[in-house]
Amino acid sequence: METAIEANATLADNFEWQNSAIDLVADNTAVPASEVTGDRYVLTFGGGAPNAAWDGASAGDVVEFNGTAWDAVTPTLGMMISIDDETTSLRQFGGATWDQKFFESTTASTGLTKSGFDIQLADAAAANGISVSSGAISAEVDDVGIEIATNVLALKDSGITDAKLRDSTALTVIGRSVNSTGAVADISAGTDNFVLRRSGTTLGFGLLVNANIDAAAAIVGTKIDPDFGSQNIQTSGLMVQGASANTVEIQYLHNATLTGGATDTVQADLTFDTTAFKSCIVEYTIVDTTSEDRRSGMLIINADNADAVASVLSDIVDLSGETGAGPGVSWDLNQSGDDLQISYTTTDNNKTMNARIIRFKA
Repeated sequence: METAIEANATLADNFEWQNSAIDLVADNTAVPASEVTGDRYVLTFGGGAPNAAWDGASAGDVVEFNGTAWDAVTPTLGMMISIDDETTSLRQFGGATWDQKFFESTTASTGLTKSGFDIQLADAAAANGISVSSGAISAEVDDVGIEIATNVLALKDSGITDAKLRDSTALTVIGRSVNSTGAVADISAGTDNFVLRRSGTTLGFGLLVNANIDAAAAIVGTKIDPDFGSQNIQTSGLMVQGASANTVEIQYLHNATLTGGATDTVQADLTFDTTAFKSCIVEYTIVDTTSEDRRSGMLIINADNADAVASVLSDIVDLSGETGAGPGVSWDLNQSGDDLQISYTTTDNNKTMNARIIRFKA
């Protein structure tokens, strides 16, 4: 078996070793510093054309004085030589220059150790969960916020707790307020009663106005608790109470025009479909726009007995208690297919009517 010494000797034999030289001549143009038999020098490649005293040697040659003249050896690739005043290195000819090769003379610093020519981390336990064994580093993790997965140190799912997040300013949330990818920032709720909502392409706090509520929200009345309080309710549609099979529908008229001098003119807002509704009550106030006479009354229509309805309509009850000629309006009931139509006849002056119409399904 080949020993380590024999292996190293074989490696050394692969180099072209030369006898040592006194110096690496920096200035080839100068005369030799000494001419004693056996003196050896290396002429540098960058030192200029050698002085004639070097007896025809070229830059880069290894020269030796034989007692009467200088013998020159042209270097070949891999040639090695020791320079007497360079105690920590050798020179190797690399093909164009004499390269300086330093000896391994390092010492292990704190926390390091030498293993042959290798410098390794010392076997020791380091602080903060880091340890070293045979030159290998290992990390201890709590396996709560950090884990080692497939040889990669990584954060665990939900490994960052609230306490580990950066501090935010008061009354803010962390997010991105613009419609683009980028860094997060604090989004401030600077005013009481503002809510976080998207408005166009931005996210921020603001008032929740009607434009911010989508029609698909379909907020039902049962979500209002306990009631509307003193809030006025205004709608251009109908008010409906009860289930679809048993429903009361309420409609309001405001300043509806009754044409002066009209005879049996159908008031479209008072028409209803008998297949959907069975009876109707109209509470009204009519004002003559010229004389300002007014009259209040109530019409009762029962779709199940049209003949009886006509007699009821002929007797309009005055609820206002006012006396005088009144606004001069009379009512009649017409039937058109499944619809019952209330028509009016008036005196010459135009009239306006405000009314509440209550329709009953059953």
